This record gives sequence, C-alpha cells and structure tokens, in this order.
Amino acid sequence: MDHPTIVTAINPITLTTDDPTTEYAEKVLCGEIIAGPHVRKACERHITDMMHASKRGYYFDEDLAQKAFDFFERHVYLEDAEHGGEPMVLFDWEKFVVGSIYGWVREDGRRRFKTAYIETGKGSGKSPLAAAIGLRAICADGESRAECYVCARHSEQALVTFKDATAITEFSPELRKRLRVYGGENPWNIVHASSHSFMKRISSDKTGKGKSGPRPHLTIVDEYHEHESDAMLNFYVAGQKNRRQPLAFIITNAGVGLSSACGVEHDLAIKIANGDIVNDQYFSYVCALDKDDKPYQDENCWIKTNPSLPAIPGYEYLREQVTSTYGKPSLRAVVDRLNFCKWTEAISPWLDPETVEACEVETLSPFEERRQIPLYAALDLSSKKDFTALTLCWDFEDHLETETLIWTPEETLEARARADVAPYIEWYDEGHIMVTPGATVDLEYIATAISEIDQVYNLIGIAYDPWRMDVLMKDLERLGVTTSPRMNMPGITIIPHAQGFVGGAKVDGTLDPLGSKGITKARRDETLWMPQSIDDTEEALLNKRIKIKWNPAFRAALFGAAVIADASNNRRFNKLKSSARIDSAVTRAMAI
Repeated sequence: MDHPTIVTAINPITLTTDDPTTEYAEKVLCGEIIAGPHVRKACERHITDMMHASKRGYYFDEDLAQKAFDFFERHVYLEDAEHGGEPMVLFDWEKFVVGSIYGWVREDGRRRFKTAYIETGKGSGKSPLAAAIGLRAICADGESRAECYVCARHSEQALVTFKDATAITEFSPELRKRLRVYGGENPWNIVHASSHSFMKRISSDKTGKGKSGPRPHLTIVDEYHEHESDAMLNFYVAGQKNRRQPLAFIITNAGVGLSSACGVEHDLAIKIANGDIVNDQYFSYVCALDKDDKPYQDENCWIKTNPSLPAIPGYEYLREQVTSTYGKPSLRAVVDRLNFCKWTEAISPWLDPETVEACEVETLSPFEERRQIPLYAALDLSSKKDFTALTLCWDFEDHLETETLIWTPEETLEARARADVAPYIEWYDEGHIMVTPGATVDLEYIATAISEIDQVYNLIGIAYDPWRMDVLMKDLERLGVTTSPRMNMPGITIIPHAQGFVGGAKVDGTLDPLGSKGITKARRDETLWMPQSIDDTEEALLNKRIKIKWNPAFRAALFGAAVIADASNNRRFNKLKSSARIDSAVTRAMAI
C-alpha cells in the first residue's frame, strides 16, 4: 500500500532519540508506522514542540516519561484467562500517549497537559490504559488526597474500566499492598490509605449537577460518545481548578452527530492537533482513515483506526465484523463507526431496497392455510401524528408470512400528507392504510380488529409498546377478548416489548432491566428486546425466509427506518428524518 509522504518544516530523523514517545512520532512521520491523518498531525506537533515549545515555557522530560513507563512495566498486570495476570506491555501508540501526558511539563515541573482526548477503534485497549492511569494517579503521582473519578453514562460502562482497575490491583503484588478495593463483585471505590487518595466510579449525566465538593486530580470520561451532554465532563473539570496538575482523560469511539457533546470535543481535538486552534494544555490522539482508504477492500488501512493491531482486537475479529455487514447497510454503518472511526452526522438506513423486494409478494398463502398456522402479532399505538400499526406474523414450518395493518386519524390525514410530503390520501384510497374518525386514533377500532383476528386465526400472542396500552386493554375487555400475561394460559398472551438498547420483558409481563452488554442466548428465550428482534428480522430477510405482503406505506416505513447502536453493538430503531413514520417497520421486527 502506498503511504502519503509527510512534508513538514522539520526533519524527524535529526531528532532520533531512545525516548519511545519521540521515536513513535518519528516513525509515523517517516511512514514506518502507518497512522491516520490526525495522528500524523499529533506526531508532527510533538516534533515541532520538541524544537520550539521551550520558548512558550514547556519542556519534554524523558526521565519523567520513562518513570511513567516503569510504573506500567513493573506494577500493571492485566487479567489473563490462562496465566491469571500478565504484565501490561504498552503498545507503541500507548507509549506515545503515556509519554506525552507524563513527559511534557511546564517550567515549574508540573504537567503540561490538562486534557487528553483519545479516540480509537473498539477493542484497542483504551479501558485498561485508562484504568492503569487512574491507579497511578492515586498512588504514584505524588499527590496527597488525590481524587480520581471514572465517569460514564451508565453504571455498567463505568464498571468495565473499574473492573480493569480492580483486576490490575489484584494481580500486581505491589499495588495489592498499597491499595484496598471496596464493593466486592460490584466494586465502586479503590483507596490508597497512606495518601488519603481514592478512585471512584460515577454514572449518569445528572450526577453532581448543582452540587459542590469533588476536586478531581484525574477525571476519566469513559465512552464519551454515549454521553447525552457535556454536563458530567464540565462538572468534574470545574472542580480541578484547585489541583496542582489535574488531568481529564477522555476515551471514546467515534459517535453519531458531530453536534453532540463528543462530536464537538472530537472536532476541537482535531483542530488543536492541526494547529488551527492553539491550546498548549490539550493533547489529542484521534484515529481516522484517510479519505481514499477502503477498509472493506484493503486490510492494510485497518491499523490507522485500530493501532493495537495485530494483537488486539485482531485481524480475525475485524474480518468477522466486515463479513457480517454484507447485505446489511445498517450494520455497515455501525462497523464503520466503531471499528473504522467514521463519524456520521446522521444515522444510516436499516435495509437496502433489493433485500426487501426479494421477499415481497402480492398475496400471502390462502386464508384456509393461514387460519391453522400459529399467528403472532405486534402492536404500536399512536395518537395524532404517527401511524398505529398491527403486524401479523404467521409461523409456517419453513418460513414466515407477514402483513401489517395501519391506521391513522381521518381528520388530520390531508394536513399530514402535505406536511410530510407523502401520498397518504392515495394510500387510503387504495386500501393500504385505514382511518378512524376524529383527530386521534380511536382505539376501539384497533380493539375490534384484534377481536376479529382472534376469532378467525390461531392468534397466540401480541408484543406491544406500552404507550396507551392501558386504554386498549379496557376496550378489549369490553369486547370480551381474554388476555393473559403468561404463555400457555387461556386467551391471547400480551407481552411488553422493550424498544431501546437494553431492557426486556419476561413472558409473564414483568419488566426485566438488563445491562448494556446484552442478554445471553439462554435468556433470550424468555425476553423480548429490540436488538435481538432486529437481528432475527435481518436473518429472515437475508435468507429469504419470509414473505412480506406488499404495502407502499410499509415500504416507506422500512426505508425511513434506521438503526443506531451502543458500545456493545446492541441496536435499536431511529428515524432518518422527523417526518418518517416507521411504526410498521418496528412492529414487523417485534412480531418476528
């Protein structure tokens, strides 16, 4: 693969040194180490500062950088399934990060950088690195009463980095003597008693708002792309003002929306590396592909966003991720973001037209055949704007057959057709959607339809989004429809279906919150949640194991639907634009 020639005002070779930090920068700029555009700029900045930063009062101290490396090499042991604990050997890019943070100092000897923004592909080892930096902060930074906070949007995410820290403590003979972990299997605090220092984990963007107290020596912001706002980062950074040499260490994957809190930070980090914004106290290491790179055809560029290759996450893992996207546009968008550091301003479509068209039919199997087949349904109720959708899914032995019934308020049909620039009136005239009287959907019509379906088909159960379901249940009761929250009981089984990344509902109808890492296969048999429903729907479509009754309103929903993913690759639905009516696409997945 041809690599771009870096033309700068300096010749990195003249600065050759035994220092790993500068050596990494030299190798990147000479093309010996393959790196993306923003990392090349960060390396160029380092080399330039080695020559000129002293004029601004900053110096690079190789001894201090080496002292940090020594801490990692001597005291940091990572959990290993085979050996229990193995010494942490820093990758070259990690030495550049660690060396920059600890080696660059001001004239008074205190650290130069107060913020470090690290963005790499998923699985590059950011969390163990952050955990080790946190432990060093409370026991080897020479700070009394050092406070270190691991901040994440969800407690499960904060626990990932925190468990790395507890594992390091457990397997390191020296750290095990110095530190004490509190919380058992759910650790929340690590204390260094002799310096009265601690490391805690914090979650929720709302934590700390309006309060005072924290004086962080180190703030680790984990998976910043998942944070809804910059509230948590700003709150803890504000408390750093009275510390001698504080650091905000931000780690993240690429995210969705450059106007998001993380997107704004991402843009700032790039501009500082490029020199477009001058901030001598901000360090950035932002992985990205070059404009002409083609990660689905050329593996040579993968290291630009996965700098720990070939060790982690490994070429085999990345090949599996690439292969999994074939025929799945939405999953490709997720892999682009998490593995190839591609930020998107908007989410990408869920399905391509060819995949859907291959499964569409004008008519389903004859009524007499379908009435004997187990029927499962899914319901998403609306009020004024969105459609109410009821999807029916017949479970034949070798395939599925689906049809979606769609209702909308009659009184607002014409106005919404104009506002959404959609042919709702034509769809109604052709029988593809139905109307109920008034300005809101009359749920009695939906209850009546369910009652009639139950009378002529073998209706097993209905998965539902809970909104307005209490009203519909009363209408069903008035019509004499028997429902049950459990399978294998008289009546139609009514099962809530979670709509987000996490959570679920057991078959007895009780809600079952779950962690962001997902559900084991054994649990999926008793749980309904959207990530698995999306996976099952894609499997049926890609293997042409489903017949979809053609409906233009349903097609519009499919092609207006997108999926977004969390850090664990769990996916849920979202709209490509605000006017998209994706209800029938959502119920199709729920029914399947």
